[in-house]
Amino acid sequence: MCLIIFRWQPDETNRLILLGNRDEFYRRPTLQAHAWQDHAGIVGGRDIEAQGTWLGIKGKNKLCTVTNYREVPADKGEISRGEIPVDFLNSEISAASFAKILHAHGEKYSGFNALFYDGEQLVYSSNRSPKPYSILKPGTYGLSNHLLDTSWPKVDRAKELFTLLLERSGPIQELSEKSLLNIMSDSNHPPDRDLPQTGIGINGERLLSPIFIESQHYGTRTSSLVFAKQDSITLIERSYDLSSEKNSLELNALEEQGRQKKSPAKFSQSFNDITLVTS
Repeated sequence: MCLIIFRWQPDETNRLILLGNRDEFYRRPTLQAHAWQDHAGIVGGRDIEAQGTWLGIKGKNKLCTVTNYREVPADKGEISRGEIPVDFLNSEISAASFAKILHAHGEKYSGFNALFYDGEQLVYSSNRSPKPYSILKPGTYGLSNHLLDTSWPKVDRAKELFTLLLERSGPIQELSEKSLLNIMSDSNHPPDRDLPQTGIGINGERLLSPIFIESQHYGTRTSSLVFAKQDSITLIERSYDLSSEKNSLELNALEEQGRQKKSPAKFSQSFNDITLVTS
């Protein structure tokens, strides 16, 4: 993931509502969310290159999602960050215990942020924070490629849109999946004066500044929506692609189609949604 917005413990029925965008090079092969055959019980998308995931769920009470921590130069970790959700979902320990162990071995990974949900607690951890982990209190949070709730324009805007929708919609069960996912397709570009300075230059900051990213070779590949309740977790994943067939697995032609496409705005109009439930 590259942007995550979530509300922890919004009401007695819903433990967690989470929205996220994964930004990646279009040519990098990816599988849409599915039940994994080689790790029983895990459901999530999969990065074919490194065999990990950016967001995974398991059973009625386990979830993990990660973002990278933007830094220049970026250290190459021994272990892919995509392994973190897999290891947590396969573990039998609490979110806090896992985060504590992970932090002790944080130098083996490139910079990361991670959220762990175990049915009781929601825990945040980063190997770029001196604190091993934080057990989160109820509330609304935003996370991108810096520490939790860092005030980047895309984080602030997504939190604002998310909060407004929750406040205006009434009961959470009346929220539409479409209205929530539409937040993550917002392509507003903030002014240069508000952009962070992370070492990638002004053109890089502009490219990565909106909630939904589009360019010739890199952009938002998937949007995810998660509802965690007491007895189940629902994952809705929206995969965007450049082909008229809306098939996220037809990746060989993506790069060439990206070169030919003069108007990248059409990219976000082609998508495929899938809904998966674990309990």
